[in-house]
Amino acid sequence: MEFEIAFESEKNRFVIKTCGFYAVEDNISIIKQLELHPNWRKGLDVLVDHRQASFETARVDDIRHISEAMAVFEKKYGSRRCAIVAPSAGYSLVAFYKYDVDSKVDLVTKIFPSDEYDKALAWLDK
Repeated sequence: MEFEIAFESEKNRFVIKTCGFYAVEDNISIIKQLELHPNWRKGLDVLVDHRQASFETARVDDIRHISEAMAVFEKKYGSRRCAIVAPSAGYSLVAFYKYDVDSKVDLVTKIFPSDEYDKALAWLDK
């Protein structure tokens, strides 16, 4: 999976766009690059745009692994809110991630279907 991390200074948030086939290693790389970004600090909002990503090869164990990594990240670097825009074919796996991660972190995560990108932005703007 390829990804791009952008900081929107006017909104004080990060936008992470992904494409290609989902891989645990790539998701770990996203977390590591986010925490090393010069504009990152605890408490910023994050929008994860998975509309161009494919979750065909992802397994439930992969999602659990990512939620555990996110729990470690959140304790030291956690964001305030995280909006995830999921592809239609991967929505159930992203929903499982939200369920699993919600039990481990204080981060508020909300999932949006791929056609509700603007609603995800509006939720973060509240």
